Amino acid sequence: MENTALKIAVQEYGQILVAACNLRLQADHATGVVSQLNKTKPKSTELSAARKEYTALLKQWKQAMVAVKAAYTKAVSLKQEFLESDVDIPSYAFLEGKRHENLEGPLAMLKQRFAAIESIKISGAPPVSDGAEAREVRHGGHFRPFDRPFGLSRR
Repeated sequence: MENTALKIAVQEYGQILVAACNLRLQADHATGVVSQLNKTKPKSTELSAARKEYTALLKQWKQAMVAVKAAYTKAVSLKQEFLESDVDIPSYAFLEGKRHENLEGPLAMLKQRFAAIESIKISGAPPVSDGAEAREVRHGGHFRPFDRPFGLSRR
């Protein structure tokens, strides 16, 4: 069961990391668009719209990085708790710079790596798609009374 929790944590970390990479690529593209519009049309509505889009993407990316760091911390702590030395958790350090020219390579590698992790069937664990199934995995296959909506009893 311990190894399953670690695999799930690493898989979640990978999905969040890939999403953060995609957001960073979009933000970098928006930076280029803003820069180009700033040169060609300095006072246009297109430029203000592009700046708003860039600002929104950058804000989403910063929120994604908070989630990446939390997921990484969770995966590393589970790895240390269960003393699993064969589980490799990639670093997110390549995403922390200001501007990224070549994220496509690391992103392709991450997608391939985490697709391989997803393809491994985790023994004894149902696919985690909503909160109920996640609680079932965490609590050993039984539901506690407060997991049910109010008014529904076990009988």
